[in-house]
Amino acid sequence: MDPLEKFIRNNKDELKKAHPDRESLWAKIDNELSEEQPVKAPKVITISYKFLMKAAAIILLCGIMATVYFNNATQSPEFVMSDEFKEIDAHYAMLVNSRIKELRNNKDLTENEKEGFLKYIEDLEKEALDLQKELSKNLNNELIIEAMIDNYKERLRMMEQLLNRLENIKKNEEDENITI
Repeated sequence: MDPLEKFIRNNKDELKKAHPDRESLWAKIDNELSEEQPVKAPKVITISYKFLMKAAAIILLCGIMATVYFNNATQSPEFVMSDEFKEIDAHYAMLVNSRIKELRNNKDLTENEKEGFLKYIEDLEKEALDLQKELSKNLNNELIIEAMIDNYKERLRMMEQLLNRLENIKKNEEDENITI
């Protein structure tokens, strides 16, 4: 015999009993609820349209002020150079300065030649200062740094060419003096 069938046969009398009436059950639950504290109506707060507009304006103003403050705080007015860039800048500045000293001390150049050449170097230095100002504005740093390095290289190249020409002229004069 199946266990379900066995259970039904053993409990036949209890299964025939009437089920509780839903209406009477609900009435009993309702009586128990009404004996408890009565439920108070929720408190209603009305907010006017003007108040909401003022609150939204204040929040918007605070947001704009915070954005402006944090943008200005993160952007320093002066460009902060990385250590690598400082090393490169110092290296090229040292090379340029040593070449300028060589040119000023060169006795084979006339004062007019020195002045003309140094004027061109000064123009390149002014261009380098302009590039540094651009760099402080933080506009496309990589391109500006490359332009600054190219500027240094151009100054060095010009001074190397001038010094090489002077060396060649000196050698030619010495060769002419040696020739018998």
